[in-house]
Amino acid sequence: MTRYWFGGTPADYTVTPGSGNVVLFAPGATLTCWNAQVGGTQYTDLRNAVGGAVTSVTSGDGVTGPAGATPRFQAPDEVLTLWIDGGTGTRYLMVTTDLPALLAGKISRAGDSMDGDLLLADDSPAASRDYVDARAGGAPSILVFGYGGIVSPRAGVERIYNDVGRPLTIGTVRASAGTGPAGQALIVDVHKNGTTVYTNQAARPTIAAGQQTGTGGTPDAPVWSPGEYLTVDVDQVGTTTPGSDLTVTIVAS
Repeated sequence: MTRYWFGGTPADYTVTPGSGNVVLFAPGATLTCWNAQVGGTQYTDLRNAVGGAVTSVTSGDGVTGPAGATPRFQAPDEVLTLWIDGGTGTRYLMVTTDLPALLAGKISRAGDSMDGDLLLADDSPAASRDYVDARAGGAPSILVFGYGGIVSPRAGVERIYNDVGRPLTIGTVRASAGTGPAGQALIVDVHKNGTTVYTNQAARPTIAAGQQTGTGGTPDAPVWSPGEYLTVDVDQVGTTTPGSDLTVTIVAS
């Protein structure tokens, strides 16, 4: 959990109207923090600039700080905005001064650019720190193996390595053919470091005779660790028509 900083900027001053509505600094004002503009709940779990626990904030008195200046303080965990009340009956919105760093961090994690709306905190899992750390970029990866022309049984030699730095889970594997097999099914197998992920060979991805696509069952060894590689074998083709232009897609997340 993270506490974010508020106050301490040139705009953070307590003021009061003087003669002729001249704005004057209001030193020593007690400021309370709330989660809503009207009503709501007061935040009392605050920290001052040196980490001390406080329930409210006091603007500078001209001795310990500039007259009227709102000192830096921290809100409760994960609070990015709050409403501050100086006792006049009107609350004013304050936004964490850590916001620029938060934005920079999120944009950096998106490859230094983001298309569309940028959402913060938990508004968008694809932009949240926990989701990005856990998913290494968000959506599942789709790996593609392609074999042009007429298909024949073969051992896979083309390798795809897991270089994302964390274990991935192999999910749905789909085999598709531009021309489907006839006479019997076309069957493929996924190997991890040379060993099938389908201990139950009946679960291998299969294109039935007369069809152009089919998926496999749940892999028996789905965990794909960093540094391991995948290959795809063609175990069986059609007898009267082998099938051609085969594509195998593997979902890994």
